[in-house]
Amino acid sequence: METVVPLKGDMWRYCSETIDEYVDFDVRSAEYNVLHTEDFSWDEHCFSLVSRYFPGPGGAILEDLFKLTMKLTYRTYGQDQAKDGQETSDKAAANQADDDEVIKSEVDTTPFRHAIWYYVHRIYGICHDDYDYRNVNIYLNRPTKHFVKKVACTPWRVTAKDFEHFSHTLTSSEKCHVTLLAAEARKQAGLMYGLRAVMQHFL
Repeated sequence: METVVPLKGDMWRYCSETIDEYVDFDVRSAEYNVLHTEDFSWDEHCFSLVSRYFPGPGGAILEDLFKLTMKLTYRTYGQDQAKDGQETSDKAAANQADDDEVIKSEVDTTPFRHAIWYYVHRIYGICHDDYDYRNVNIYLNRPTKHFVKKVACTPWRVTAKDFEHFSHTLTSSEKCHVTLLAAEARKQAGLMYGLRAVMQHFL
């Protein structure tokens, strides 16, 4: 019986046994530099590059996607842990003060959302020169930063336990928004580097 050896297609030359692993961006590296948005930014450069080299609605779709992800909000922060109905047990009364600390309604969460977005960009070596990075430590605690970095850098390692426990204050929908912000900020960072390479190639 003749053994049939499958032919390797043209794409095979792009395949290898190399395993890509995530490595933290080193701001002191001699091989690459921090990308400053005053030199290259999404608003001033990337959108026009996408429209130029990829005709169609692609640029507008990406722009709308990033803006929508950033603006999603119920203007709340945290969940109501009070008991349902008119329950007036001693336990509910004792916990009411704690609930009042947790429930933050009609809150402007813009600084929180910006902190996530710019933190992800900073992880990937993109510096927004007009942003005060002290806000990252103000609005993001250590567990939240750890979760955001995991989503942005090693998403295949994120577990349900990570999602459930990185914050005991945020609601499930708010945690989903945090995840979306991290993922879309990572997408934009990758596009910025790719589009900058395209621009440099044609210069």
